[in-house]
Amino acid sequence: MKIIGWGVVAGAFMLPELAYSQRVEMGAKVGGQINNPYASPGASASSSEDRILFGPMTEVQVTHGMSVEFDALYSKFANFSSACCPPFSISGSQIIGTQTVRTHSWQLPLILRWRLQLHHQAISLGAGFSARNIFTASHISATQMPSFGGPMGPPFDLRSSDSDWTYGPVFAAGISFRAGFVHLQPELRYIRWNDSPLAAGKLDSFQALIGISAGLGGANTRF
Repeated sequence: MKIIGWGVVAGAFMLPELAYSQRVEMGAKVGGQINNPYASPGASASSSEDRILFGPMTEVQVTHGMSVEFDALYSKFANFSSACCPPFSISGSQIIGTQTVRTHSWQLPLILRWRLQLHHQAISLGAGFSARNIFTASHISATQMPSFGGPMGPPFDLRSSDSDWTYGPVFAAGISFRAGFVHLQPELRYIRWNDSPLAAGKLDSFQALIGISAGLGGANTRF
């Protein structure tokens, strides 16, 4: 998983070579996931915080009407807290406490785009590949409980973290137009992830995004 994820990142770093003497557009993407990111209902499933996506974008024109785009989209999932812990002991004493889990992700899509002129409106179609890194940090705040009476032990903290890579194909469709030197690209995307480290996480992701960018170098095109 990590090899594929870093392969997408390496491909993105090759864009400057591709961009030599070509038109480059840099800007930002903002939007969110349309469908519920969780397969089962729950408190975290109803949070809008789980659906927001934003981050930088770079697009390089390859030929007239064709370009390559790379995004780095950040998403922060709602924190989850619950009473813990699984039955286990420390030095013969059971522990009780609260566990808090914080999760965020980076999506790294690399997309080949085609733009077609249809009734005086530029239609944007895209297909590519996306890697996603999900980072989870867990914090347990607990107290030792004696098994057979006696005073309670001192409070203590247990911290751990984990990072997982997933990947999948991405397909995009939208429109493309300009407002002065600013390029606007509202679009819909679909990603089919191969796996989800999230508890009850969905593999299908439908997203609504808008890209706002400005061109650097090369010929100024109207698509």
